[in-house]
Parts: sequence; structure tokens; C-alpha cells
Amino acid sequence: MTPRTAARPRVPRLKQMSPARILRTLDFGLMMSIAYPIRREDAEAVAKFLGGAADEAPIGREAFCKADHPIMPAVSQAPPPPPPQPIGTAGARAKPICVFKAPQPRV
Repeated sequence: MTPRTAARPRVPRLKQMSPARILRTLDFGLMMSIAYPIRREDAEAVAKFLGGAADEAPIGREAFCKADHPIMPAVSQAPPPPPPQPIGTAGARAKPICVFKAPQPRV
């Protein structure tokens, strides 16, 4: 068995999958590069032929957030960002390390 055929699912495993899941794998999964040149009607026929399980139930509306439910805090509710730390400090007691000291102009 070569690595190429090792990842290929066997027919009994495909019969446990729904046609919709097989079609999703053909569209977006590991088989996408193989299924790309296949016409849509043919891909659907292959999925229907190979798939034996019932299609998965669609996701219900109760699984999604309500429109009035914020998923991220508003800008005014967000905590302020932490103050910037000087470069080279390990803590409050450490002195900053001067990376580059520009020469002072002569007057």
C-alpha cells in the first residue's frame, strides 16, 4: 500500500457517509484537486452513488447568535491597552537599555 492509497477511504467507510458530506469533501476537502475537472452533475452523481447514510440535518436557527447579541465588545467597552514598555526592560526595576545614542549637535 502506497502513501497515496493509504489515505483513500474504503467503500464501507464511504457508505457510512452522507452524499452531502462526500460532495463537501469533493468541493473543499482533500479530493478538491481531483474533483476540480469533474462537472457538477457528475460530482453529485458520484456522491449519491458512494454515500449510503442519510444527509445530516441542517443547522437550526437556535444554533446561531441572535442579531441583537453582540459577539465582540464595543470600542467604548473594551479595556484600555497596556502602557508601552521601554525596549530592553524586564520589569519595573530594570533600567532601559539604550540601543542607539544619537550624537548631540554642537552649538
